[in-house]
Formats: sequence, C-alpha cells, structure tokens
Amino acid sequence: MAPLLALVVLAAVWFQCVRALGWRSGGLTGGILVAGLGMGSAWLLTPRTVEAPGSLARVPYVTSASCYKCHPHHYETWHRSFHRTMTQEATPQTVRGDFNDRVLLIRGIPTRMTREGDRFFMETADPAWARRMAETGKPPEEWGPAKLRRFEVVRLVGSHWFQECMYRDEAGRYWRLPVSFHIAGGRWVHTNGAFLAPDTNDFWEKTTIWNESCVYCHNTKPSKRPTGWTMLKGQRTPSGYDTRVAELGIACEACHGPGELHVQVNSDPGRRFLLQRSGQADPTIINPARLSPQRASEVCAHCHASTVPRASAWDDQHTDPYTPGDDLERFLFVFWSEAEQRQLYAEQFRRVPPPPPEPLDGRFWPDGTPLTTAVEYQGMALSRCYEEGKGRLSCLTCHTLHADDPNFQLGKEMATNEACLQCHAEYRDRIEAHTHHRTDSPGSLCYNCHMPYQAYSLLAVHRTHRIHSPFIKDSLGTGKPHACNLCHLDKTLAWTQEHLVRWYGHQPVKLDQDQETVAASVLHLLQADARSRAVCVGAFRWEPARQASGTAWMPPVLLDVLARDRFPAVRYLAERALRSLHCDLTDGYDYMESPEQRAAQVEVLRRKLAQFSKADPKAFPTIPLADAVTLDPSRLDDLLRRRTDPDVSIHE
Repeated sequence: MAPLLALVVLAAVWFQCVRALGWRSGGLTGGILVAGLGMGSAWLLTPRTVEAPGSLARVPYVTSASCYKCHPHHYETWHRSFHRTMTQEATPQTVRGDFNDRVLLIRGIPTRMTREGDRFFMETADPAWARRMAETGKPPEEWGPAKLRRFEVVRLVGSHWFQECMYRDEAGRYWRLPVSFHIAGGRWVHTNGAFLAPDTNDFWEKTTIWNESCVYCHNTKPSKRPTGWTMLKGQRTPSGYDTRVAELGIACEACHGPGELHVQVNSDPGRRFLLQRSGQADPTIINPARLSPQRASEVCAHCHASTVPRASAWDDQHTDPYTPGDDLERFLFVFWSEAEQRQLYAEQFRRVPPPPPEPLDGRFWPDGTPLTTAVEYQGMALSRCYEEGKGRLSCLTCHTLHADDPNFQLGKEMATNEACLQCHAEYRDRIEAHTHHRTDSPGSLCYNCHMPYQAYSLLAVHRTHRIHSPFIKDSLGTGKPHACNLCHLDKTLAWTQEHLVRWYGHQPVKLDQDQETVAASVLHLLQADARSRAVCVGAFRWEPARQASGTAWMPPVLLDVLARDRFPAVRYLAERALRSLHCDLTDGYDYMESPEQRAAQVEVLRRKLAQFSKADPKAFPTIPLADAVTLDPSRLDDLLRRRTDPDVSIHE
C-alpha cells in the first residue's frame, strides 16, 4: 500500500516536471522519480509509533474552528446542535426574542425591549427599588409607578427552550435579567415563571451571576478568575471577575479534550496514514466512543450530573480541571440528593453551618430517582443496566452528538424499542406477551414503562434517565407519579395495582380510600406538592395519555389548576394542555397574572366551555365532577384538606 501511494504521488510530480521542462528532460526527471520513489517508500515504511503525550490536561485549546478542515461532517453536525449555542454573545444572528420596541406588562411592571443597530436593550424594574418594594409585602400592583433602569443585553444563555438575557456590570459579572424569551412558547416571560417556583413579589428573585454557576456547564474549559474578595453574609465572596473560557458554548474540545497537539502532529500525512492503517486510537485526542462505559458517560456527566467541586483539586483561578477521559471524581463530587449537595458545598468551601435544607428536594424524588434534568447521569447510574459502569450501557448507547437529530441527539432507531432490544433481544418476539398491550401501541414502547415522563425542567416534562420497573411502592409516599397512571390518567392507583399483581406477580401494598376511588392524576393535582403536579399535568397534553384516558373529563380538572395553583409553571402546563384541547378557549388567560385576575379569567373560560362541553359526570366515576365544567365542591374540599403544598424550587 505504502509503495503504491508513493508511486502515485511521485508520478504526479514527474508528470508536472515533464510538462514544464519538456519531454527531452524525461530521463532526468525519471531518475528523480526512481530516487524519489525509493526515498518516499523508505519514508512511508519507516517503523513509527504514535507517541502519547504525558497528559492532555497541559495541552492548549484551539477552538472548534480548527476541527472543520479534517472533520467537516462532525463539525457540521455539532454546529447545528444546541450544545454549540448554549452561550452566545448577543448579536442580530443570535438573539431570538423580539426587541422591536416590545413592551411586556407583568403585574403592573413594564419591561421594554429595544434595539439600536446591532445592540439590544432591556428597560425593566430597577433591582434595588424592586427589592425594597417586595419587602413591604405589598403585591406589585400596589407599588405605584415603577422605577425603571435600562440594561444592555450583551450575552445570551440558551437557544433551545429558553433564551436568558445577561448584562455585564463594571466588576465583570454577567447578571441574568428578570425577563427571558420562551422559545417554545414564542413569548417573553418573567423569569420566575420559567422555573418551578411559587409566586413571588420579588421581581428579581431568579437573578443569578453567570460567572458563578452558568459558566461551568454552558461553556468549554471555563476559568472563573475572581479579581477580588469581599465578605457577604459572613461568607468570603468574589467582588469581581475576569472570567475566561476556551470557547463559548459546548464545543468540540468539551468532549474530545484540548486539540492543539492533535492539530500539530496530524499535519504529518505519514502519521495519519499510519493511524488509519493500524486502527489505533490517536492518543492526542479523546474519542469518547473508545472509552469504557464509565469514562465515556463521565464526559457527559461533567455537565449532566450537576456536580460539586473538590476544592483541593482546583486552582485559585477556579479553572475547571477536568479533561475528557479523566476519572471525573478526582475533581468533582457526584451527589445523590439535594441534602448531600448542600453538605458537600459546606464542607468544600468551609460554610459553617451549611445552608438550611429546603422543605423538599428539588432534584430527586424520595426514592432517589432524579426529578429534573441536569442530573441525567445519576438516573442512568442508578439503573441496573449500568452496573456501576461495568456493563455495556453508557450515554452513547442511545445518544450520538453527530447524528441528524439536533433535538435529543438520539442515534438511529433509538427512539424505538431497538434502544432496549440491542441488549434485551429475548423480548423481540414476545413484546405483547410482556407488555399486555398491542405491539404497535404506546403501551408496548419500552420507554413509556421503564423511562416514563417523571422529570421536569424548563416548562416541560421529560423522560427519566433511570431505567427501572414501575412498582407501586415506589410511588407511595414519594409523590412520584406512577408510569401506568401517567398514561391512564383516568384510572386509580388501585386499578394499576390490580393489573401489576395479575400480570407480573407484584406484591400488593395497602392503599387508602382515595387511592382506591379517585384517579391518581386528580389526587396528584389536588393533594401532592408542586413537583408532582408539574409532572402530572404535563401528561394531560401527551397524545398517548389522551388516547388511553379520553379527554371529555379533562377541562374541569385543568380549569381548577389554572385558578388554584400558586406555581406559575404548573399553571402554564395546564393552560397549554387546555389550549391543545380547545384551541382558542384560553385566549385572554395569563398564567403570570395576580390571583384575582386569574380567578376572573378562569370564570370567563368556564362560561365559554359550558357552551359546548357535554361531559356526563356519571361516565367518569373516578373524577369528582359536579357537572361538565366544574369539580364537585364538597368532594373537592374533602380532598384538599389533605393537600401538601410547601415551597419548592427547581432551578433547571
């Protein structure tokens, strides 16, 4: 192979020489060709080894622009992904929201978005004034004329679900502004309504500093670089930043490691030829597909495990020390509950005492299952299929970052049962016998039972990454909606238990009267905390659930959520579900309005619905209906007496 390659190359050179010098010089050039062929063959056949660098951690980064020349397909598939656009500077090409003198009125507080050439501005409530007003205890409608302040939007975070706007202060801190653009909804929203959190009078409550948190999982090789320190509430806190990143967003080197050495040594075509011929891995770059399942998954876990730094492994510039291929836990702790996360932060950064615990865990269900995104790794790691990284399963079993799907980046057929059958082939010819549902129905899609929609973030519900069997006991006392009842929304938990006992021999557990007689979805919406309500109400918009449950009984339940719930995200999901049932019905309803305004808006919706809804309460014995548009007040009061509704916050 090598002599043939040398012959082809040198023959081409000889032909060009003959054309230039004339055919009479053919003897001379022929001699050159023979000599060159000998030297070229010797060069290509000289034994070589592909030297491994001492440590990629010391190799400089060169940015993704250096990858395109040799890897155009990989570059292009990455370039259209949402990883690339995780963090961007604000330009006419990157801004998604409407800045054409757009005014958003939120409970009496105006926010105006404007544009001047290629610069973008947001005029909104002055943060110091807004906090003083919130401390009065009065609702924003009673604050009087708002004191406004104008900010230039210079940086953006997000491009898939939301786009958050950042301004930069004189100390180098990038602050999240209180209004974000909801890409999925096509509208501006108050940032408090973009997260799962209760209504608040604090207009700036959800602000955060990009340099302190967002920078680590939304960029490549970040270095926080504090420029000074101050004491704030008894804690030593940076007073400014000179934050640096190798590249904004999640770029090639975030997964493959630093690339300068790789670019340099592969300018040698002989080295590239040797690698291709040998099939060896190139030690100057990381290919996650060549790593063990555990190390490959840790490349993803670096951001999708929302880790806690090991302070001793980080430098005083707070430069992220992890390099793809490393043992992640040399540098970062993986936590398994919000309480453990808080304790780790307290221990690592000498916070004494640690912050008080929240009333409810905002990241994990009580049985350990992650309930939000950003901790997908913990979900997979809890799965028997993963077996502590010793089995075959890794993130790359289902996901690929260089496919045609930029949304969830699933590999070919990985949205089907092939995702599971590649390891569990014994079920291929007996799907229906195992699921007790038609083979072509949603009830026979492995995901719907073993990875149901039990996670919430960004005003949407998502599949859990914990692969597990749906036992009733895991939903009792945990608030975690059961997989079967996320599809069969009109059925009780007792109905589900009866089938699991009969089909799979599950050990029955004791249920109370409500669980025996009232649809599990209704119990969640009336009695459970906001985490359960958000996940459950999200299922009302899911088409397989509508097919299995029917929809005539849903509007009265959703109207009650719109009127009663004190969490904007839950109201948003209920409004979207109702709108998808009746396209124009919810026009005029604003999930961010005051309780009084929402109550009036819901009554208008109820009157509209009464004109065409013919649902018969007797046809739905598990739903506490009074009539086609109203829940039974006496039954409702009885169920609400056992309601659990503490403050809870999910920041993802």
